[in-house]
Amino acid sequence: MINFAQNKNTMTFDDITGDGRLWAVKYVGETENELYKLFDQWNDVIWLRSFLEDTLKVLSVYCKRTDINQAITDTIEDSEYLQCLI
Repeated sequence: MINFAQNKNTMTFDDITGDGRLWAVKYVGETENELYKLFDQWNDVIWLRSFLEDTLKVLSVYCKRTDINQAITDTIEDSEYLQCLI
């Protein structure tokens, strides 16, 4: 774990893989680091639906997706795969 202090924000870096190859920021006072928060969001159907509805225009232009339900399913599957890789 590495500590950094920046003005009002204090953060640490969690060694995710235990070998120094992947690190995640964890802000003081938070219970989880940012990587784990991201995985929580990517597996939360309600959060995903809200996010994807807010970004539907970008989703349709850059990802060629218009079906939010399929995008939610794909995101959850990709999240699970990525977590297994880590």
